[in-house]
Amino acid sequence: NYRLTHDHASNYSEARLIHKRGELKDFSKLVLGKMDQLAIIRLLLKNKEDLDDLTIEDYFSESFLSSNFWTFWRTMFAFENWHSLLELKLYMHRFLHAIDGLNDLSSLVFPKYNQYDTFVTPLRKVLQSKGVNIRFNVLVKDLDIQSNTDGKVVEALITEQDGKEVKIPIGKDDFVIVTTGSMTEDTFYGDNKNAPIIAIDNSSSGQSAGWKLWKNLAAKSAIFGKPEKFCSNIEKSAWESATLTCKPSALVEKLKEYSVNDPYSGKTVTGGIITITDSDWLMSFTCNRQPHFPGQPDDVLVLWVYALFMDKEGNYIKKPMPQCTGDEILAELCHHLGIIDQLDDVIKNTIVRTTFMPYITSMFMPRAKGDRPRVVPEGCKNLGLIGQFVETNNDVVFTMESSVRTARIAVYELLNLNKQVPDINPLQYDIRHLLKAAKTLNDDKPFVGEGLLRKMLKGTYFEHILPIGSEEQEDHESFLTEQITKFKDWLKGIKG
Repeated sequence: NYRLTHDHASNYSEARLIHKRGELKDFSKLVLGKMDQLAIIRLLLKNKEDLDDLTIEDYFSESFLSSNFWTFWRTMFAFENWHSLLELKLYMHRFLHAIDGLNDLSSLVFPKYNQYDTFVTPLRKVLQSKGVNIRFNVLVKDLDIQSNTDGKVVEALITEQDGKEVKIPIGKDDFVIVTTGSMTEDTFYGDNKNAPIIAIDNSSSGQSAGWKLWKNLAAKSAIFGKPEKFCSNIEKSAWESATLTCKPSALVEKLKEYSVNDPYSGKTVTGGIITITDSDWLMSFTCNRQPHFPGQPDDVLVLWVYALFMDKEGNYIKKPMPQCTGDEILAELCHHLGIIDQLDDVIKNTIVRTTFMPYITSMFMPRAKGDRPRVVPEGCKNLGLIGQFVETNNDVVFTMESSVRTARIAVYELLNLNKQVPDINPLQYDIRHLLKAAKTLNDDKPFVGEGLLRKMLKGTYFEHILPIGSEEQEDHESFLTEQITKFKDWLKGIKG
């Protein structure tokens, strides 16, 4: 599916950044100063243990935080300045090989349809065909765990069904696999005429189904981690998104100006998010290949909008995004696209569904060793923990791959299978990708010593490991190296 989709239309962006009411903004450069490049390299070299509870803004300078690199990175991955420096480091290792596609999104791949229809629906059908019993409207509140000298064994699930507590016994040959925490718990919804009614704050956060089980486990033993580190500060873990279901309108016509192909062609459209750099909400929007849903009408496009700054007033609508109706979010978007005079036409032809998610970046919150439990906690004989809030050595969070990885680790370890979970992408150890990344961080200008390396390796078996560079760059640095050598020889002559 991936191969067929991307051979048909490769992914890239022609409008990664816009500003000034819809004008394209140059996104060809990362604009990182030498000290900021060195700061990234130093971060990659640091031990994870040295980064406990540090934030990104604790480490990086203001020049880094205002660079194009950080705009690209934070809007693509949804990082905030106050998020975990450790998680940022892991992300940089994980995606180092793709850094040369960061600015134009050419490193991204997408399925033909949305992820639910592409991955979840087929998986559910396979599981049900194999006799898996999927039960809804059952809240698992706690686990009955018995501890002795041999370890910890789950003996029952403590559930709530139809308002009553029901215990589900666990047999001696059964295993229990639990998702700790939830990024989408307590989600609040709005529409064109209504803003989401947000019914929780920090005093009541982390009390709902997705967090209750983890909190109850953590109360039993320190091996189950510290869920409160992730769910207790929703101002720093929340953002809002909106889904736009669009009939032809001025918005669709404007979208065509930013698109790689006609939005109705079934090929790449925007190639990923378009970020509005002078938006006080830091708003981004995207249109993936259409149709985005099976059965979607031919004259309908589905767009997605999100913003990172939940406490700022809009540039046109003088309210924070969570207080806005869908129509007001459309107005803010149309203002930034330079089509505010056609707002009535856009509203008439656009259905908006807004989604405020208090914990959507909770897994990025600053953390220390022990805050997240291991996949199979120490001493547990029949219990595995999976999802975005468990330790996986060097994997990152907020990806489908990490969710699958935690489940595989749990199954292989609990069943004592002689199987190896595939390694995390090893390209971070490949000298070719390290050199390519160094050059990319320097906006494709030669990194220190590149000319000398080219001179040494030219005509050898290893010449191909160097990034593609021009003869002019090579000759320039070779000339400088030669002059420095002559200068050193001259100094020796004077001293001699």
